Amino acid sequence: MTERPAFFVRDGKDYRPTVMARSPWSSEAINGAAIGGLLAQLIDEAIADSGKHVVRLTVDILGEVPRTGIEPSTRILRDGRRIAIVEAELSADRRVGARATALCVAPHETMEVIEPNPFPRFDELEPGDFFMPGFFQGAPDIRPVRGRALEPGPGTTWLKYNVDLIAGEPMPPLARAAIVADFGVGVGSVLPRRDWTFPNLDIGINFIRMPVGEWVMIDSTTETAGNGHAVARSTFADEEGIYARGQQILFVDKVKSR
Repeated sequence: MTERPAFFVRDGKDYRPTVMARSPWSSEAINGAAIGGLLAQLIDEAIADSGKHVVRLTVDILGEVPRTGIEPSTRILRDGRRIAIVEAELSADRRVGARATALCVAPHETMEVIEPNPFPRFDELEPGDFFMPGFFQGAPDIRPVRGRALEPGPGTTWLKYNVDLIAGEPMPPLARAAIVADFGVGVGSVLPRRDWTFPNLDIGINFIRMPVGEWVMIDSTTETAGNGHAVARSTFADEEGIYARGQQILFVDKVKSR
């Protein structure tokens, strides 16, 4: 039986990145999907016995996180009856490269009001090309809705990962959501890749609920005022409808001439 590809392998208390985690902007760094996914995994583990769920996840990428051994840490900033705030960090070479903060709340039953997903479901669409060749080593199943990643204009697509965050371990819904939230930078890009670089500096997600099932949809668009940064805004859905909204701040620069 062929092993599923994964972003990380556990190495004692640390994590070792695989080729799947390599950044598209630097071969020596790990990508935002891997960063966000691992930070979300750490937070999910930290609140597992609290009875609370995450309603907001914010990931700050403080610089390149090198593709070497990653040392994780978590701490509870607040642990109240109704809310908790949890922080997680990833360090490499004795430097903190990324940090996440999660706002968590205790659930109770209330009235449900959810906006329907205006796009077709994944099972109404045909497989097709959307992301760059070799995206996640070709592992995900893709069902494009509109646009194409890294081509100017809004983009929308469904995907099913077929990958693990940590080799041989189930991926929690929070980590699954954090990984796909990183894709807004490319899915709804307004800048041509041949002329511009636009790595993201953060990942922000506001949850209506956690995603369910294997298929997730991302619908994204990007805006920039020509001042060196841009904002990518995304809507996320699963087979039951919209589950979250998010945004990313992008650092924009011209491609350096070779």
